Amino acid sequence: AAPALPGRPALPALLRLPHVAAPLCRGFSELPPLTLADIKDRVLYVLKLYDKIDPEKLTAESHFMKDLGLDSLDQVEIIMAMEDEFG
Repeated sequence: AAPALPGRPALPALLRLPHVAAPLCRGFSELPPLTLADIKDRVLYVLKLYDKIDPEKLTAESHFMKDLGLDSLDQVEIIMAMEDEFG
């Protein structure tokens, strides 16, 4: 890591502090907050794109293992896809 200038801490070090990083991240967003309906639509959209899920069987109440036949590795892939979608 590059040394900080005297009297000025390095930005990466500051961003590791949650009380500093969170306000910085929030300050750049100009979009209104997501509604529950928006979140549900985006989650279902991401799930429908997953090749192991039959879109016809997918509902908001679907159980990954019981209804959709997914295993634990599929669940990890879905979580990563959700992280990509929502940041």
